[in-house]
Amino acid sequence: MRRSSLLIVALLPVPSAASADHRYLAYVVNGEDRSVAVIDTHERAVADKIRTLGWPGDIAITPDGRRAYALCWREIDVIDLVTLTIVATIPLWGEDPPSRRIVMSPTGMFAYVLGSNEFPHSLLIVNTSTDSVAGSFRVPLQGPDDEVLDVVFSADGTTAYVGAEVENESNGDTGMVFFVDTTSRAVAGVVSLTHAADKLAISVDGRWLYATGHGGLSAVNLTQQVVAATVPLDGFVGGLAVNPVRSSAYVMSYTYDTESGSTSSVSAVDLGSGRVTRSRVLAAPGRGVAVLPDGSAVYVILESPVNEVVILDSITLETIDAVPVGYEPRTVLIAPDPGPPPMPSVTPRPPPSPRPDGRYQAYVASRTETLSVLEMNRAGAASTIPLGGLGVRDVAVTADGTVAYVASWASILVVEIATGEVIRVIPLPYTYPDTPPQLHRIALAPDGTVACVGTSAGYVGFIDLARGEFLGYVPDRAVDGNLLSTAIRKYDDVLSVGIPRVPCYRLRQRWRRCGCPERAHSMSN
Repeated sequence: MRRSSLLIVALLPVPSAASADHRYLAYVVNGEDRSVAVIDTHERAVADKIRTLGWPGDIAITPDGRRAYALCWREIDVIDLVTLTIVATIPLWGEDPPSRRIVMSPTGMFAYVLGSNEFPHSLLIVNTSTDSVAGSFRVPLQGPDDEVLDVVFSADGTTAYVGAEVENESNGDTGMVFFVDTTSRAVAGVVSLTHAADKLAISVDGRWLYATGHGGLSAVNLTQQVVAATVPLDGFVGGLAVNPVRSSAYVMSYTYDTESGSTSSVSAVDLGSGRVTRSRVLAAPGRGVAVLPDGSAVYVILESPVNEVVILDSITLETIDAVPVGYEPRTVLIAPDPGPPPMPSVTPRPPPSPRPDGRYQAYVASRTETLSVLEMNRAGAASTIPLGGLGVRDVAVTADGTVAYVASWASILVVEIATGEVIRVIPLPYTYPDTPPQLHRIALAPDGTVACVGTSAGYVGFIDLARGEFLGYVPDRAVDGNLLSTAIRKYDDVLSVGIPRVPCYRLRQRWRRCGCPERAHSMSN
């Protein structure tokens, strides 16, 4: 491998997408907040926060900026970025599924997931049109401690460049970049590095790949499939981004000392000369970095105790602004603003399906992941509504029979009965750090405005159905063991929940345990 202090690259063209009239948003994954903060890059402030079902570690966004895929442990939360709601959940394979990295292909048709102790040499492929795992492919790594770390793509999405770390006891860990045909999933080439390929970035003209890891930043000529040069760098790598306008790259790195602790910095590398032109010590550890499409600013994540995104001038690395985002931010990604949500439809809701002799229908939630509609005096199900494998547990129906609320593994599915469509997904937060709520029961208030849910661990929570918002769990577990049933009623203009053999609870701004010894009475103020 030839080493050089010069990275021979052409100046990168200014992308047309970076016009002044196009707005961009920065999405920041907050791991411990179970949220994604949405930063308006024009106002440099958090415009919204999206609640996720689990603890997210990374995020990928479709090229049009309309859908996000938040990688959580054991699942991917699919987010509609126009309405800022979770519209699907994709379960991942294995006992220890990938949870480190998710990357979107340039076409937006597939997302690639990696980072698993169980499958360290493989990538899962998610089909974004069906929101399901479509398959996987393996790169030819040999050692049990070798692992894939990152992936980027050619502009047309036909080639995936997979970065990996190769454990080498004799001279330290090295790296490899595999060239993978995304259609055949065959390896078409490989390049070896003197350092791990922790983070990858590709130039706008598609001719150069940049790989960085502990010890250096390498430039790979993609046409010749060779390393053109390597720039030595100190510390472990936490992030890499290439400026789409200027010939420069930004590397997040950190070092750890047993006496002084960890030190984090961001360095600007001139890709024409191979020199570090600027370096900035940061106030806290950081791992994520992104560049605005117009090349003017660099967004850098600072983790705990700062928990901010610091916006730096791309030339001087001086601070422009700092935006608090949430607890333990992990990833920042910049994408086009998808625009405002569509105007609400004025089409009247179709009437519910006719009931025999004007009476009743029964709705049965099945472990076959369906909602069956049963009619009196008719054998078998009148209709069956598929619910997409989300762990169906219970169902409640509005008094007018138009909407069903289905308790699934970790969310409430709102089903329009006339059309059989899931029109909304209301996620619920975890009750334990790594455990979904595992809903078992749901009941509706008489006026249909609030739902009460019960979890398998004995927690009780409330949901505002009109706004689709989770209001909170009752402090402490309501019952010991599995919660078998719930009921909700209106009492004194507030809602209360009756649970056999335990005090009931009253819905106010705060929860307070009922002091009444009777079984299903409300609390006093």
